[in-house]
This record gives sequence, C-alpha cells and structure tokens, in this order.
Amino acid sequence: QELKDVFKREINKIEVFDNAQLFGTSPISAMIVFKNDGFAKKDYRKYHLKSTTNDDYQAIREVTYRRYQKLLLEKKELPDLILVDGGVGHTNAAKEVIDSLNLKIPVAGLKKNNKHQLESLYYDDKDIALLKQTNTYKFLLKLSEEVHRFAIDFHRKTRTKAANQSPFDDIVGLGEKRKRALLQHFKSLDEIKDAEIEVFVKIGIPRKIAEKIKEVLDAKSHL
Repeated sequence: QELKDVFKREINKIEVFDNAQLFGTSPISAMIVFKNDGFAKKDYRKYHLKSTTNDDYQAIREVTYRRYQKLLLEKKELPDLILVDGGVGHTNAAKEVIDSLNLKIPVAGLKKNNKHQLESLYYDDKDIALLKQTNTYKFLLKLSEEVHRFAIDFHRKTRTKAANQSPFDDIVGLGEKRKRALLQHFKSLDEIKDAEIEVFVKIGIPRKIAEKIKEVLDAKSHL
C-alpha cells in the first residue's frame, strides 16, 4: 500500500536488477521477481553482458533493453515497478531504456550510503528517505539483499567457469589450482603476459610452466 502511494499505481509485480563484475572480468546482470505471494524464483533471470565489461550504467541499459524488448515481442506480462540496485546514474540509465521502448513503468533506485547500506529510494529525480523501522524499508532491504545474493552467486559461478576455460587449458602441469592462483593475482591476460617470470614463481607457478604461459599468450596476441 505504501508503494502504491509513492508510485500512484497498484504494485503487484516488481522486477529488481543488480550487476556484478571484478576488474572487468565475467560481467553479469541478475534479475529477481517479487509478486504478491513472495519471491517468484522460477522467474529469476541471469544475463551475461555483451556490450560492456566495467561500465555499470551501460550494463543496466543492456539488461533492461534485453529484458523488456523480449517481453514486448513475446507479449508477456510486464512488471508494475522496476527497481535498480543503485543510485541516480543507474536509475536514469534504466529509465532511458524504458522510455525508449514507450513503456509506462516506474523505475526507481535502491540507493545506498557510503557504507553500502540502503538509505533511500531514488524516484522521479528525488530521494525518498527510508526510516529503518518502517515496513517499507524492511521490504525494500529484503529485495536488495536477495538480488545482491543472486547476482553474486551467479558471478562467482561465472568466474569459476571462466577460470576453468582459458587459453591455458592445454598447458601440461597447469591445473585448476594454479589457474586459480593466476586469476587471484593478476587482473587481466595483459598483466600475465607482461609479468616477469619471477612473479609466477612467487605465486607457485614453476618456471617452465610460466615460460609456456607467456609463449601461449604471445602466440594468441599475433592471431
């Protein structure tokens, strides 16, 4: 009822989005759905991003376009409210897309403070303060925590899969443990390529294997 008062419409179905990426690797978006009877987990969706690696605003643009263009084409039920786990920039990026699709769905942001705690609802160019003792705050916090959990879980699985499917798969002696060590120490393939052999040795990669890694990356860069 309180959300109905804020958005001036019945709110029976809410879709919530969050992004996750680390150093530009394995960028994903995730969406959860809440209906009157609770979280509709069969309707949750996961997205591997195609248009960006580390631009959160572009990530939101891409995922909202993919989601609602598809619903329109398939003539499926639209939500009554779209929430984005983020502030002004994230919310405006999503609203851009919704407006471009000529949809009349309110878009609001679950805005956090500098301690990453939910503090307000950003809607219609203004912050709506949320008091922690209210049911509305508790409900929106529940949505924020659930979409964050779903996104982080998906991202963790995506990163693990990426670590296990790499240019190094055919290097003898470079198993999963050593590939994980590379992923944890270096931010990109370019960093691995430019690193001194001694750096590999320090993180537990034998010298001969390190030389082979650099050889594989040199060959890859000339393809």
